[in-house]
Amino acid sequence: MAHSIKSLSEIIWKVGIISILVMPLVLFGCGAHYGKISNVHTISPEYATVQLNPDYRYYYTGRFTVPYAIIGLDKAYTLSSKMWSELEIEPEELMILASYLYLPGNSQAYSGDILDPAGKRIGVWYSRWHTTTVKMEDSNRVLVFPPNGGGEYSLLMGN
Repeated sequence: MAHSIKSLSEIIWKVGIISILVMPLVLFGCGAHYGKISNVHTISPEYATVQLNPDYRYYYTGRFTVPYAIIGLDKAYTLSSKMWSELEIEPEELMILASYLYLPGNSQAYSGDILDPAGKRIGVWYSRWHTTTVKMEDSNRVLVFPPNGGGEYSLLMGN
């Protein structure tokens, strides 16, 4: 009996040591492909300025007249989601679309930079929500999740 207790405690000890050694690899490995929204600023309708960058492709998610978010993504990257619709738009039209981010009773929206895992700016973010998940699928394919509006709609993605 004493021998089996010693063997069991030895096994538990070894599993614990292996777990401690492997856990950082798992955690850092999983996070290695995620970018983020950074430099987030609150913008109000009176001060909202959305500048069209000719090096970006623009997309929106939600209804055109009530978008959940608008993103501009560097043309060197491909957006990997069917939840976004591409915009071919003039600067004035982009300003009008951005004004739709404001709902009655909600006088603020957010803007920020979309960063890759290395911290390189690859796009811009405009939304009623201040953040979302950004995942790099490979060196030039990025998945920007539509913002989660607290259950306002279900997240359906596709490639």
